[in-house]
Amino acid sequence: MNSSAQAVAHCGLSNEPMAGTGRKGYFCRMALAGFLLCSGLVWLIQQLDFEFALAHGLTVPDSVNMTQTLQYLSQQDSILTPDSGFQAVAALYGWTWLLHPSLCFAVNCVLMLGNATLFKKVVLERLRAPAWALLGLLANPYLILAMPGPNKEMPLMFLTLLFADAMLRSPRRWWLACAICIPMYLLRDGYGLFMMGLLSITWLLGQRERLLPLVVLALMVSAAALWSDLASLVPTMARNLSIYSAQFDDPEAVGSLASALALDPFGPVGGVVLYATRLVYNVVAQAFFPVFLTDSGNIYWIGVAYWVYGLMALMACIGCAWRWLTNVGDSNQRLAAALALSTWFMISLSLFIQPRYFMPMLPIAFGVMGALPVHPRYGSVTLALALALMVMSVLAMTDRSPPTATPDVATTPAYVW
Repeated sequence: MNSSAQAVAHCGLSNEPMAGTGRKGYFCRMALAGFLLCSGLVWLIQQLDFEFALAHGLTVPDSVNMTQTLQYLSQQDSILTPDSGFQAVAALYGWTWLLHPSLCFAVNCVLMLGNATLFKKVVLERLRAPAWALLGLLANPYLILAMPGPNKEMPLMFLTLLFADAMLRSPRRWWLACAICIPMYLLRDGYGLFMMGLLSITWLLGQRERLLPLVVLALMVSAAALWSDLASLVPTMARNLSIYSAQFDDPEAVGSLASALALDPFGPVGGVVLYATRLVYNVVAQAFFPVFLTDSGNIYWIGVAYWVYGLMALMACIGCAWRWLTNVGDSNQRLAAALALSTWFMISLSLFIQPRYFMPMLPIAFGVMGALPVHPRYGSVTLALALALMVMSVLAMTDRSPPTATPDVATTPAYVW
């Protein structure tokens, strides 16, 4: 067997049965083919008519912004220099500027093939999830829309799956998980710090996964109450605090709520109350408050993508909560659920509502939900859908339907020919 065939087989995409059944392997091959086909279509639309893609929400604003940053660094001949402040993204995508930035799509294809390979190893094998749990990776529309350009979600997802593999394989692999946190930090410093903290707490607890989310939650509540004091010690928290202070009335920072309730977001009481609010919003906001249309009446596809992702994240968190609260299932499933819940608790420490920051953990959390017994699994899916539809219906009946979106005006990114 040649090297390319071996790679395909390792991804679970060969004609050999996957995890014991050819049917499972067939489903995974079709899911991956469907993902690549849809992402290829998005890439083609952006290449042929970027203005059309922009007007219909077929672009990811963060991806366009990263492209513009890389383009600027390229023009300054500093795209790969250590002091660019954008090292990890530049190292991953910057080399494509030597040929053409449209090759970012090829980089993302390799990343997604790597994610599919790791998903098979971590979720389908170690967590013994059913094949359809692969939808937690390949049915995420946000990733499809992000494929044409640079992004942080796909590489962070790859690193998170590597991190989980090291954690689930053996307690003696802590050194490997620690090494994986370094590129995580370079890509998204807050997320990398959270994973380092998660690893340290897990090690100190001696793999007692039942205690992990409780300890993490207690630490996050304490940090939220002591934001001002800790910000002077942790640069990442200081930067988050500085941005928040400049945008205090931004709804994404729950600033309007803090103002309405006369809460001091930097005091003990206000800090804890707003942390609890962010906990709720980070898991329900995108599922409950979608934006489906643009001002001109077009379908706003990035809004649809966020809604689907939000529903999947809500289902996964409910499933992980059930696995953790009941403390049933094998140790790998319980530890994976504890890691997912702890990640949710940690990202909510940020003073901004950022549900997307949970995305790198979604494939693992969705796999935990998929590995549940039949009744709690269907209960997780049904409860998430019922809650979302109920809230959306109430908002519609009270004339508070989702607002329309105004697509960002952006220059054509360099990854478009």
